[in-house]
Amino acid sequence: MCDTLVYFKNREHSYFAKNSDRDLQERQIIYLSQDPARELRNRPYELELEKYRQPFLRLKSIFCEYKHPYIAFISRPTWIWGAEMGVNQYGLAIGNEAIFSRERVPEDGLLGMDILRLPYITVRRQ
Repeated sequence: MCDTLVYFKNREHSYFAKNSDRDLQERQIIYLSQDPARELRNRPYELELEKYRQPFLRLKSIFCEYKHPYIAFISRPTWIWGAEMGVNQYGLAIGNEAIFSRERVPEDGLLGMDILRLPYITVRRQ
């Protein structure tokens, strides 16, 4: 499972650390995301997985409800638009964590990493 750590040195300085427990052979892309809307339109993944087709269509249908003004440095698997971890231009950091549940997920239910990234690119740290 993932490990995440946040350390608050003082009111102006904090540190965020996270590891990814993904398979060693699973590539992640690390890059500066400047236009999330364009990324979503222009096929955001290198590896298309059939089981995630419905969640991706759902993501595209609700994406327009969010504004996407912030630049972010993110890390994400090649098969998803969402993010495993990252930090936006205002220093707001995100990290994906596994949550285990017995609830059944709808076929078009969003993936955690997509949910994580949607509000992240719309929120400015105060």
